[in-house]
Amino acid sequence: MENLYFNKFVCMKKNLKDRFLSGKKFIMSRSNDYEFNGKETKIIAEEWLDEEVGSPFFIQNIDGIVELFLIPEDSNIFVNKDFLDVTHNPVFLVDNILSGSVVQTNTYIEGADGTGKTTAVNGLASRGVMTTDRCVQHITKVMNQDDRGLIVNSVQSFLEVNPTSKVIFLYVSDREEHHKRIFSREMISAYDRTAFDLQEKYLYAYDKLKHFKNLYLVDTFNKSPEQVQYECEKIALSEVKNQEQEECQENPVK
Repeated sequence: MENLYFNKFVCMKKNLKDRFLSGKKFIMSRSNDYEFNGKETKIIAEEWLDEEVGSPFFIQNIDGIVELFLIPEDSNIFVNKDFLDVTHNPVFLVDNILSGSVVQTNTYIEGADGTGKTTAVNGLASRGVMTTDRCVQHITKVMNQDDRGLIVNSVQSFLEVNPTSKVIFLYVSDREEHHKRIFSREMISAYDRTAFDLQEKYLYAYDKLKHFKNLYLVDTFNKSPEQVQYECEKIALSEVKNQEQEECQENPVK
């Protein structure tokens, strides 16, 4: 199935994957033994049908490491821009994946709009470091609440129940820069306009919960996307919260 006739995508948002599959018809699943370096591994391929355009597509699970969405080049299947196109990225060739080019990190990147979440998540993924864009059910949704105690309790519960998961809050310490990022967008939604209030809630929750070793804070102000990605990658791939990270998180903007 790995050939020139498919465009290849990965998705770091579970809710986006669910929306993409909504209304599409599952056809069948096949498990194939794949030999690599003298070792057999499983590749599971699901076939789906987009009935609206009458085209099939595939989801290829490579040994539980990563899911690849394979969309035929000549189809009219719409793929949301938040899916990352890895068609020509050698990191996502099957043999390279099985050689360790892709690493699942169990890391969630959170924050208000304009802080650089999607850029960070996609940039990391393009290098094979897989994180998740937002912890939707337990953090993102509750941030819309006005009760800050409720917000803290929900985030705390997730951190306690999932001690091996890491949560990174991105924020912009300069309000003028944050404002510029939001209002320079072509389309500004009502949700975008809540970004400053949401950021305050993230910072409040962090201040109350910063003693948790699996919660991190990264300021994206005056940093290139590559610098932010580097900081997030260090966190995602490290085993413990290091002293340098703890020291730089002592005094976040209020």
